[in-house]
Amino acid sequence: MEEVAKLRKNMATLLRKATVDEDYRHLCLADAPKAYFELTGNVLPEKYILRFCEPDSEIINDTEQRWVCLPGFIKKTWLG
Repeated sequence: MEEVAKLRKNMATLLRKATVDEDYRHLCLADAPKAYFELTGNVLPEKYILRFCEPDSEIINDTEQRWVCLPGFIKKTWLG
């Protein structure tokens, strides 16, 4: 159970970062396990298959695979 809690915490951090960091978001979309490793320093356990897509992607209708939709991207503004 500890592994699942750690994974959930890491995923929450990953999703927050992908919301505001455009380069990291692109890495998530291109190579999710590498993005996970870059953030946590840990290899994603083999039993987990991690794939990301954009919220407006048609791929989310693919019932053969599981996808995690990234939250909408928040662009930097003059506010910071």
